[in-house]
Amino acid sequence: MFGILKSNKGMALPLVLVVMVVLMVFSTAILGMGATDTLMSAHDSNKSQAYYYAHSGAEAVASYIVENPDGLSESERKALVDRMIAAGASNPFTLSSSDSGVIVVDMSRSGNTISIRSTATYQGIQESVTLNILETVIGGEPFNKAIYSRGDITISEGGTVEGDVASLSRIALDGGSRVTGTIYIHPDADKSSFSSLPWISTTIENLTEIFDYDTFPFPEFPPYPAGLPSDNTTLNVSSGTRIIENDVYYRGGINVTNGELQIVRNNTDRVIRTRYLRVSDSGRITDIRSGNRTLQIYIDEDLQISSDNTLTFDLGNGDIILRVRRLLLNQGHIQVNHNGTGKLYIFVDDVFHIDGSSSINHSWSASAAQLEDWAKKVLVYYAGTIDKDGNDIRNPGNSYYLKFPNAAKVVATLHVKEAKIHITNGAGVVGNIISGGSKLQFDGGTNSDVKVVYAPNAEIEVRGGALVTGIVVCDSFSMSGGAGVKYQPIGEEEMEYFKDVAGKTVYTYGHWE
Repeated sequence: MFGILKSNKGMALPLVLVVMVVLMVFSTAILGMGATDTLMSAHDSNKSQAYYYAHSGAEAVASYIVENPDGLSESERKALVDRMIAAGASNPFTLSSSDSGVIVVDMSRSGNTISIRSTATYQGIQESVTLNILETVIGGEPFNKAIYSRGDITISEGGTVEGDVASLSRIALDGGSRVTGTIYIHPDADKSSFSSLPWISTTIENLTEIFDYDTFPFPEFPPYPAGLPSDNTTLNVSSGTRIIENDVYYRGGINVTNGELQIVRNNTDRVIRTRYLRVSDSGRITDIRSGNRTLQIYIDEDLQISSDNTLTFDLGNGDIILRVRRLLLNQGHIQVNHNGTGKLYIFVDDVFHIDGSSSINHSWSASAAQLEDWAKKVLVYYAGTIDKDGNDIRNPGNSYYLKFPNAAKVVATLHVKEAKIHITNGAGVVGNIISGGSKLQFDGGTNSDVKVVYAPNAEIEVRGGALVTGIVVCDSFSMSGGAGVKYQPIGEEEMEYFKDVAGKTVYTYGHWE
């Protein structure tokens, strides 16, 4: 019996079977682990490839903007960036036809930082990266020439330019004309782009780079106020003195035919709205200043000042805003007493008519230096497209303009959105003229002591003895009839005002996120 129990016979086969089962279990586990590792490895590879595509997409867009391989002008490159930001997420794209991953790019701006967020999808896996680039305005063309023209410059019939001129097209002088400074031509042009009579002595040089001027941005107008205390009557001032000393909306309008209407601020901000405001006969309107407080006047229809009458603003340290649908000055005057650092902003929506010897912010007793200083504190914005008779003053093919005739005087920065401008018959502007329109004319002996005539889309004509003192930026320029342009440098304050359009915008790489 003990011998039978101690016998090992018959145990080999079960042992082999047990070992085989154990080995099979381990093999299955090892194979499973290998398959899992293979799947994980494939996922990591796909993830890395998606990241690579995202990184490459952001880098490709940033490189196009920063390096500018197609040689876009400054305005074209800025417009491209603005369009890409406004468009939001792009359509899916690939960097080459053989790529399996697709990329979507979305751009945004915060201050001077432009963020390029690139998201790539590869084998169902998405990865995103962000590359920032910096948009900076640096000193561009320094405004050190009398005339900058994108197109032709033609000077004839005794026209004279005191200073340098620059054109990206052709320059022609004849008929006793002269340029006292250097004539600058396109960087790639030869001297054949300049023509003159043989006895005209000139110095010709190539520009070192192409200048490019954007349209000056036109501001949004302040909205008409709602909720003011309402007076449904018409305020008539025909004698003596009447006072407005509270916020009010005169729905019937205001007539000042004689006597004086005083606006009293009482050391508070004052807001007045009226259907219309008309000053005639011997009437006058006077703003009674109050320290640093502001005054806002909104006119639904027209502001009419005639018969040598005056609307007088007392400008302290607070600003004054005047918004009007139609500004009609028929031998009328807007006078400003300058007693502080505040500014007067005049916003004209539809019609701006000035005639006779009307004036804005002008005094015959002021010195040239005083007028230059006053011009910095008054800004006139005109958004209209028709004259008082309903004629289109935008069309370059007709003879209707926003006209400053008959010794009218404007001492201000004048910013016109679309209308053509004609300054004639002894009229004059002291201060910047900014135009988004197609044409400006100076003639009839007018004398405009501008700082800058900034009209990069306009044809400018100076003729008939007119003189423009300052800097002219235009699309094309012609001068004749003994007219002249006299270069006068601008200071840091004026250059700061024009930096966004005259400065050069550069793009540089920032950091990754």
